[in-house]
Amino acid sequence: MEKEELDIKIEDAAKMIMSFSRSRTRNDFDAEDLAQDIVCELYRSRTNIKSDGAFYGFMWSVAENVSKAFARKRYRTVVDADGDDIEYIADADAEGAFDAIADGDERAQNILRLRRELSLLSEKYRRAAVLYYIRGMTCAEVSRALSVSESMVKYLLFKSRRKLLEGFYMERNYGKQSYDPKRLSVHFWGGFNRVTSLCESMLAQNILCACYNDKLTEQQISLEIGVSLPYMEDMLRRLCENALVVRDGNRYTTNFTIFDDALLAACARVTGDMASTAADVIESCIRECEEKIRGVGFYGSDMSKNTYAWQTATILIRRAMIYGMHDPDKLEYSRDPLDENNLYIVWGEETAENVDCDGFDFGHCIMQEGSSGAQIKFFDFPCNGEYVHHYFYDHGDEEHMQHNMYLGVLFNIARGDFGQPSKNDEFIAADMVKHGYIISDGGVLRPNFPVMTKEEEARVLDIIEPYAARAVELVEGSVDKVARVIADASPSHLRSRASTMAHMKLFDDTVSQLVRELWERGVLLRPAAGEMLPTTYVVL
Repeated sequence: MEKEELDIKIEDAAKMIMSFSRSRTRNDFDAEDLAQDIVCELYRSRTNIKSDGAFYGFMWSVAENVSKAFARKRYRTVVDADGDDIEYIADADAEGAFDAIADGDERAQNILRLRRELSLLSEKYRRAAVLYYIRGMTCAEVSRALSVSESMVKYLLFKSRRKLLEGFYMERNYGKQSYDPKRLSVHFWGGFNRVTSLCESMLAQNILCACYNDKLTEQQISLEIGVSLPYMEDMLRRLCENALVVRDGNRYTTNFTIFDDALLAACARVTGDMASTAADVIESCIRECEEKIRGVGFYGSDMSKNTYAWQTATILIRRAMIYGMHDPDKLEYSRDPLDENNLYIVWGEETAENVDCDGFDFGHCIMQEGSSGAQIKFFDFPCNGEYVHHYFYDHGDEEHMQHNMYLGVLFNIARGDFGQPSKNDEFIAADMVKHGYIISDGGVLRPNFPVMTKEEEARVLDIIEPYAARAVELVEGSVDKVARVIADASPSHLRSRASTMAHMKLFDDTVSQLVRELWERGVLLRPAAGEMLPTTYVVL
């Protein structure tokens, strides 16, 4: 790299270098010296930088090496590198150590610093140090416990002492997330979902938020979220296994887009009144197509006016927002590292503490009977009560719905083919009657939702198609604007996904906005007792 190019790069990275230097030293004077050493080494090594894209990886590698040399030179006399102080930790009383510090006891202060640095050692070094120094094992015993050679144990002990020494007098400041943890709602679209359950814990959410904008080491993540490495290593490993976090050398970074308040507000500004205009289109469809849709003559076509409005609105939204917006050619799917046939898209949204949904979040799901191809389609909103699809999903096979007995009973009832049920089928049917999904009318069971043949559904879709196409056109008009906003706010490795994220975020937000708008206009109402399920139907 030419000197003029390097000048520009270092000017852009100056704040990062200084911030890194402060995290590795005791005071601002040492930080300035370390930063200067790093910059000098970058200039000395500039011929090794092959391209612009390689600069930051090279810079961090230089920074780590220079900081280690700096620590060994500057602080080499402040701690016993032979391990006597490490052994002393085993007998030190924490409460007594704090009292000793208050009395100015430097040795007690060193003990707490060593404990801190032990908690920041990566697993292989920490386990070797704890077994040898704290638990008093011999090298041979440690070798057997860790299933490594004795020479490897000696190497791990040597490296652990070096690492303890390097970090001993560094300024270790906990990050904001250590006392003000973030909450992250992780969204999923695609095949089998093992992602959202993994991200339910606050530990996972805060690891993901901590290393979103910056590539961080395990130690930096630990300090940022205020959790010692022994308690977060397993979660970090699982996030990496599921490709939610990616590892680059010894640094980690989140592998999907996260929307914070600022990005959400910026996206909302560029979409303007798009949702209100699209709601006008849906309201027109509900009003103008009622006679034609009821005239198709499917089971349930005599539904109440409110159920008709809900069914028409959600069928149109599904057609426009899912099949119209989710063109595979426009989206970049991730491949599940644990199942190469499972494709999905993941994104996250920072949420405030104890904020409940307003009733217009939604759950969309289609479940299919493997043998016949019959489908049940859900578009659930909390404002209508429970999520119906959870009931059937919870009674299905963990990954697939092919062997879901509850779906089998439901489809048989929808076909009118429930003449000689088994005891188990009778139990399932009775449970669905209790939940209101099936109606028992004088001992005759019938569905409490519309049932269409594939031909009848196709006729309904043909009726609403012009309105769906207009809604897609309105939403698609905002995609490029939203994508530019997302790209500007995203880390460099995620910018290529901005268009996909724009499609997903517009889908996610617009569905809720459309239903809220129609609800506030009085076009959609809360279902009355005895009405059919408002947003569920079956296709045979």
